[in-house]
Amino acid sequence: MNSFLFNIATQLYSKYNDDLSNFCLIFPNKRATLFFNSYLNKIIDKPILSPKYYTINELFIKLSGFEIADKIFLVNQLYKVFCEITLFKESFDDFYFWGEMLLNDFDNIDKYLVDAKKLFSNIDFIKELETNYDYLTEDQIQIINTFWSGFNTSKMSKHKEYFISVWKALYPVYEKYKNILKVQQLVYEGMIYREVVENIKNDNKIEFYDKKYVFIGFNALNKCEEFLFTYLKNIDKALFAWDYDNSFVKNKYHQAGFFIRENLKKFPSSFEEIENSLNNNHNINIISVSGNIYQAKILPQLLNSLNISTTEYINTAIVMADENLLLPVLYSLPENISDINISIGYPLAGSWAFGFLELLISLQTNYIENNNVIKFYYKDVLNILNIPVFSCNNSEIVNSICNQIISKNIIYTDLDIFKDFELAKVIFIPAKDQSKLTEYLLSVFSYVYNLIDTKKDKKYIIEKETIYSLYLLVKKLNESLLSLGITIKTETFVKLLKRIAYKTKVPFIGEPLAGIQILGILETRNLEFENIIMLSMNEGIFPDISVSGSFIPYNLRRGFDLPTLQHIESIYAYYFYRLINKGKNIYLVYSTSNDDFRYTEMSRFLQQLKYNSNYKIKELNFDFQIQISNPLPITIEKDKIITDVLNQYTSASFDFTFSAHSLNDYIDCPLRFYFRNIKHLKEPLEIVEEPSSVELGNILHKSIYFLYKPYINKKIDISILNKLLKEDNLKTAVKKAFNEIFQFHDDNNFELNGSNFIIFEVALGYLKKIIEFDKEMAPFEILFLEDEFYQKLIINDNTVVKLKHKIDRIDKRIDDIRVVDYKTGKEMKRFSSVESLFDKENKERNRAVFQILFYAQMINEKYQQKTKVIPALYVIEQLNKDENITLEIKEKERYMPIIAYVNYYDEFIKRLKMLIEEILNPEIPFMQTNNVENCSFCPYKDICER
Repeated sequence: MNSFLFNIATQLYSKYNDDLSNFCLIFPNKRATLFFNSYLNKIIDKPILSPKYYTINELFIKLSGFEIADKIFLVNQLYKVFCEITLFKESFDDFYFWGEMLLNDFDNIDKYLVDAKKLFSNIDFIKELETNYDYLTEDQIQIINTFWSGFNTSKMSKHKEYFISVWKALYPVYEKYKNILKVQQLVYEGMIYREVVENIKNDNKIEFYDKKYVFIGFNALNKCEEFLFTYLKNIDKALFAWDYDNSFVKNKYHQAGFFIRENLKKFPSSFEEIENSLNNNHNINIISVSGNIYQAKILPQLLNSLNISTTEYINTAIVMADENLLLPVLYSLPENISDINISIGYPLAGSWAFGFLELLISLQTNYIENNNVIKFYYKDVLNILNIPVFSCNNSEIVNSICNQIISKNIIYTDLDIFKDFELAKVIFIPAKDQSKLTEYLLSVFSYVYNLIDTKKDKKYIIEKETIYSLYLLVKKLNESLLSLGITIKTETFVKLLKRIAYKTKVPFIGEPLAGIQILGILETRNLEFENIIMLSMNEGIFPDISVSGSFIPYNLRRGFDLPTLQHIESIYAYYFYRLINKGKNIYLVYSTSNDDFRYTEMSRFLQQLKYNSNYKIKELNFDFQIQISNPLPITIEKDKIITDVLNQYTSASFDFTFSAHSLNDYIDCPLRFYFRNIKHLKEPLEIVEEPSSVELGNILHKSIYFLYKPYINKKIDISILNKLLKEDNLKTAVKKAFNEIFQFHDDNNFELNGSNFIIFEVALGYLKKIIEFDKEMAPFEILFLEDEFYQKLIINDNTVVKLKHKIDRIDKRIDDIRVVDYKTGKEMKRFSSVESLFDKENKERNRAVFQILFYAQMINEKYQQKTKVIPALYVIEQLNKDENITLEIKEKERYMPIIAYVNYYDEFIKRLKMLIEEILNPEIPFMQTNNVENCSFCPYKDICER
């Protein structure tokens, strides 16, 4: 394919031959110079000296003698000047963001040769527009006039007054700032451009030693570039090569030719043109996919449709309007593609390294120190340890540490837990100020970089590159701050580091003249490809409609001929049409899904192609619909393995027992019983940091235990209960409960914050309520407290099973034995019948009543009906002195209290035996419940897909 660059190389060599060594070739970007030089090498038939190659930026820098300064240096100098002139009191961190914005405005002002003094004039100078602004057109003057006429001095709002006050200061800031930079010979790019122009205007001895300066493939020119082109043209040292298509140049309304039409008038082409035009020979496909990530997933299919060999991929380009898709694209490429050249930078903010940085910052922010003992917050620790780079290489020790933290519910981990882990000695150390944090980050990144072995596992190549880029970024930022003598807080350093990281891209190294090309839209300038796949062709992404912040309002930008959104759209149009006009097989892909809250409409350029009758467009849709079918019911037949486990329940050992909890599980869902008690599937452990209602119940039970424990088997009267009701005694019991369950603090250093404080106060109130209620029951004797009981039960044919009971409290009043269970929820004490407690289909089944009757039957047998056993539920929220704590069963349309369990013992024990027989019956499988409401809080619902 005779490309634009190949054509220019051919004509240059044919016309100037050996004289090319005296030529200087100027390109919009560096990449074009590589391809041009390769074409020139193919054309020449003898050794010659190479011409000079520069990008336009490099040429201006060479001519100026200045050096472009570091961004932090530039913003810092601007901050000092701005503070001095405006008496600005904000911190450097607060200034940095809009300092960058102001610096960008100054850069634009200089590159477009705007008279800054006149730009930063205000409403007071409006009358001078027609006389002192003669270099502006009438339309420009009208636009500026319209803008300032909106600032009526008699009716000016506070916002407008503030704008005027800042606006008045900008010219003095601009002038002083540039003078300071010029003395130091460290400037921003726009200053270099303007300095070159001013020197040429003032005959300040800028020498153009080369015989000819050849400007190749330019489009939009700023005023400085336009001036340089004109000057060199006038002294007969310039040649111009324009890369365009007649279809969009001859049509005066075509946006893609907006700049080229003017350029051709001012700087006619010095070379013969190659006729290019988008026509019906082009294979143009507009493809929609139902998800942003699927744009990358269809690449193998698109590449396969090209039907070319891997050696021909040099003529294939994947052009990415959204560079965040780079990793999905790389992972989606077919394995047979070995040569890949990536010319775009991967956004550092989207890398795992940036996420790692945020984890390290969080680790340093959240650690606590008590008596010189450092403890790290468990979430930060677990998040860092579970990074694949660490967990894969140290899986055994990482798993051990994680299991300790979770199983012991450790909220803050001390350093002892990491004593056998080398990596932890680098990461889990405190960094108490900005300088320490810098040393810490550099040390960690260096260690991790060396830890990643890309020879062993190539999939971590990108991770290694991004961690190295982050290392350099921290190092450079720290060196910049030190060289400028800037002392900032740790918080400011972190904000600044993140802000710079968001704008940093990780470069990739590749062979640009081999393999498939992965480019951003800017890198396609002057290049041509037969096969083009453009991704993210969505409106809002291509063209990018996001507008950079600016102090200069839109109308003033238009009035002073500074770049606006319209300029950007014209530039994108040129990039797009120039690229596809040179292609043969063109795939334009966009996403129709808003799953990531992105733009979903096709780009305006695709719309233009569709509705232009000159082109034949194929529209395709790759619809990745995920079909969600109803999960199949799960039935577990009782095979030999299962029956062997069930037989353990009838063995002599008490290792396998039926409890109220397990039997409730079976009634609610036999499959849940199977998962928990047959397969012994452990529920995922979680660290409980802020107690839930379940933890509140546990805390309350423990609090009652600690409060009543000294009085077991003793008569408890009102005087004792009044003593227990004292605030100190109640608080001590709740503190002990917290300490035992959550291991927060010891008794001498107990402190709770946030939700835990609320839970503490609620538990304290509940405990007080129970003691107050017990005063109404006094005197009584507590026989057992939180004790476990085991019971043998003959169910049939002398088959014996074991039952396990853990009862909150058993007490005695006169001759009555009460079996007490505490409930912090909204349990009901009423139930319709004993039968209803065993009914799997009953959505109103009372689990709490089943539990307390299960305990009561054991106590009833223990005392062999010598005393009256009364089941009682303490539903704390309903507890008051008039509350009836006894159960109530429905009899003849009325609810009657259960004054003695023995009256219901026969029916309950009969149905209990039937239930256990069913569980042990090898012919009855374990099946899912039909009541899906029972699945809401089941730990195994993901297995059942409910």
